[in-house]
Amino acid sequence: MYRAILAATFALPVLAWEPIRCPEVDRTSADRFETVRVLSTFEDGMGTWKATNGGQQPKTTQALDQKVARASRASLRVDAVFGGEKKLEYINVGPGAVIEKPGIGVGFWFRWTGTPVSLRMRIADKSGETHQMNLPRDYAGDPSKEWCYVATKISSQSGSWGGDGNHKLDYPCMLQAIVGDRPKAGFKGNCTLWLDDVALVRERKRTGELKVEVDQLRLGNLYQPGNRVSLRATGSGDTVTWEWRDFFGNVVGKGTGPIASATLGKSGYYQCILELRQGDAVVDRRIFRCAALPAPTGKRNDFLGFCTHFQRVTAWPSEGLDLFARYGFGHLRDELSWGSVEKEKGRFAIDPRQAAYLARSRKLGIEPLLILDYANRHYDDGGFPNSEGAIAGFARYSGFLVKELADRVDTYEIWNEWTVKCGMRGRPGSNSPENYARLLQASHAAIKRANPQATVVGIGGEHSGGHIRNIEGMMRGGGAKAMDSFSVHSYRYPRTPEETDLAGEILAVSKLAKDCGAPERVWVTEIGWPTHTGPRGSDEFKQARMMVRTLSLLWGTGVVDRVYWYDFKNDGFKREYNENNFGVVWHQGFNWAPKPAVVTAAVFAALTQGCTKPEPWNLGDAHGLRLRRPDGTQLAIVWSAGEPTTVGVKGVTQAWDLMGNPTHVGERVALGENPIYLMGGRVSIRP
Repeated sequence: MYRAILAATFALPVLAWEPIRCPEVDRTSADRFETVRVLSTFEDGMGTWKATNGGQQPKTTQALDQKVARASRASLRVDAVFGGEKKLEYINVGPGAVIEKPGIGVGFWFRWTGTPVSLRMRIADKSGETHQMNLPRDYAGDPSKEWCYVATKISSQSGSWGGDGNHKLDYPCMLQAIVGDRPKAGFKGNCTLWLDDVALVRERKRTGELKVEVDQLRLGNLYQPGNRVSLRATGSGDTVTWEWRDFFGNVVGKGTGPIASATLGKSGYYQCILELRQGDAVVDRRIFRCAALPAPTGKRNDFLGFCTHFQRVTAWPSEGLDLFARYGFGHLRDELSWGSVEKEKGRFAIDPRQAAYLARSRKLGIEPLLILDYANRHYDDGGFPNSEGAIAGFARYSGFLVKELADRVDTYEIWNEWTVKCGMRGRPGSNSPENYARLLQASHAAIKRANPQATVVGIGGEHSGGHIRNIEGMMRGGGAKAMDSFSVHSYRYPRTPEETDLAGEILAVSKLAKDCGAPERVWVTEIGWPTHTGPRGSDEFKQARMMVRTLSLLWGTGVVDRVYWYDFKNDGFKREYNENNFGVVWHQGFNWAPKPAVVTAAVFAALTQGCTKPEPWNLGDAHGLRLRRPDGTQLAIVWSAGEPTTVGVKGVTQAWDLMGNPTHVGERVALGENPIYLMGGRVSIRP
């Protein structure tokens, strides 16, 4: 057994090593799984494979293709014509192969032309219950150009229906189908999907594991530019290799063996990949993420905030507030639910631990937006508050909190995603827009009685595009005059804000509010791009770009007062689950390690603090936002949402890249997917 040690030369004679948990580098399906039994190579025909037509399936044909095959003599070709159905429409092709026992997965090679599809898998158990599993987008390569491999364990964690309805896989099971979903509802277009070498698989057993230590552990792995970071890794294997890179992929240190070092020379995001090798095989790969940023100025940016869950006092340790402030963020959105405050009917009390996080926030200069939400078991059978008594109870709870927290909170949002039934699935009562309006009116009155200066944010985060009729119903039903501003949620991941016209969507809902006699100022209280490995996940670098581009587009509408990104921290460890991967920092189990997006957010917050008078700019794929800085100079944020392009600029005296480092620009500026910042007395942009 070889003990591989990584250490960095450091000024101190004794290094203070502390263990740190580093996540495994996301592995591809090809790395994770090995074949147990081949089901189909299609060399001898299609066998029992059948593509279905009609109902929810597009017009589909299937055939053996001897011209497009991966390693054998033929593959299965499926041609589909999507007709634009508003509801469900998907390719459905399968063999009906039996899977006798647990512990087995399915893997296959695929490629496509035409419309890219989201791949899923359906398993039927012995009761006839169908279980659908999302397939990860962890494959290397581009399926439109080459064969790619995907595999997944068979689990019962995705949606299921029919059969005995117990949501459990009752063996023996059957591989019912591989499903190819269109990109969006109503889509019209063609797709050709090829499948080859379909097999039952199992996860490879790990033969080694790296354990990592860091010298002088810091909360969030957050350093200052110029700091030197030292790592030591141990594991059973022949050797360890390592490589440090910055956000842009530049190598800042690499080596093999016992000695390694890295200096974080500039502002930005950094990562070190550590590989434990046994012979030619890599038996474990870990990633240490860190960031280097100057100390914040102490001036709060009032446009940007983050959703948090510090009310879950054990799942969100309050040390995260210190990290939040260190990044320079000044606004958070959290909650104190009705059920947690009125545990005994008619008696209100705030959990001291929850009161403590709010007090700590205020002490750190962080202003909370507090959501008032969800059911109470003492009213309307624990369902939506519809009755006069339940609405009066919710209003009393609202007034109590506003009065009790007068020195800590002055902004409140009424409910969270009322018509989506967030936090209310399976509970009784009506979630109609009209019933929300009644609740909003009563809550608004109670809040204003307790504190006339408090800000009431209405509508509760209805989706700004998909729920526009619900928003109208809430406003025309009496809510229009019962709020100081209104909130929407504007998710569109994994698609970009430009291709989905985020700005146009927000302007439309603002105009609707004005037409209804409501305040036309918008708060976007949730939007984000999760970094999970599922079909709709984004990589961390895309999330970082989407952060700045989304904030710039929203500010450029001229009607958005604040944006709360969802959310600050990863809520769990399941890489395939979107809800565990929305954060801009990792779970505290990984020391709140940064993703690139937290750096781009911190840079944006610092550079745009105090800015006013937003002016959007657009020419084809080139987008930009121009702002007036407090000193009267201008700041422009520019990027390309499509192919790289160039624009002419004048008046630029300083420029920064996405990580906040000075960069040089001439009279022509190259624009790509990563925004850049331009500053000067009068910045002009032209084709």
